[in-house]
Amino acid sequence: MEALEIPRYVDSQLQVFLWEIDEIIPVVAAFAIGMMTETLTYVIVPAFLLGKLFSKYKESHLDGILMHLAYWYGIMKLNRWHENGVVRHYEH
Repeated sequence: MEALEIPRYVDSQLQVFLWEIDEIIPVVAAFAIGMMTETLTYVIVPAFLLGKLFSKYKESHLDGILMHLAYWYGIMKLNRWHENGVVRHYEH
């Protein structure tokens, strides 16, 4: 059998250079909006400020806060049982 390398931190986020993936997503989204509206030169500085602010916000919360916020505001589903994050109370 061949030895298999097990990651040291299983729950750690994917790294992109020095940043975790959920820190880079707001910056990439701001760049995409800037390209679509043809105002990329005006979006560069606010995009990096947004990334820095989210990084500071993330330090005071648990890991995966971006995915939690996306579920809470109905942008994505959590799993096959909890598909709609906007519904706050379930009745049986």
